[in-house]
Amino acid sequence: MRPVDRENMIYTTKLGCPIDMEEKVMFDLLKEYCPKGSKVLDIGCGVNWYLSILENIGVSKYIGIDPDVKSIEYAKIMTKNVNLDAKVSVNSVENINCKADTILMLHSNHHLDNQLSMFEKFECQNIILDSWEFQKDINLNDILNHFRTLNFQCIQKKLYNYKPNGINGYRYILHLEKNS
Repeated sequence: MRPVDRENMIYTTKLGCPIDMEEKVMFDLLKEYCPKGSKVLDIGCGVNWYLSILENIGVSKYIGIDPDVKSIEYAKIMTKNVNLDAKVSVNSVENINCKADTILMLHSNHHLDNQLSMFEKFECQNIILDSWEFQKDINLNDILNHFRTLNFQCIQKKLYNYKPNGINGYRYILHLEKNS
């Protein structure tokens, strides 16, 4: 393991890739809630930040969407380097079938015009999303209450200190699970 910077804890994955505290939180969540053989829909996938972790976990199918053409160009290259059925496309959540075992929605909430109505499209057992960029007029309790009306419960809520561009802040990573 690399020397640890006490301010920004650095960990190393089984694959030998250094990861920061946020990625460590995500690695643990993905490992626990994206079971082997599952299908994952990554809304706002960017350049496929979590694809190698999902491959390592044993996810069988990965679909990533993002509205950014350049991100998807790079993401397509990344999909060629993994041993799982992975497809990415330039698209938005409004235009797709949101059906998977687990839906990831990380760093992407701010791209939605109406978050609460978009969440109603989700057909899945698990949702992993973050709170950093919820719409300004929606707070965390509004999101959790809305998911309760959709028959989801918040299983895990991890809070960590987040310092984008040196600004102190806090961020939640939420795991929501469909009630049986």
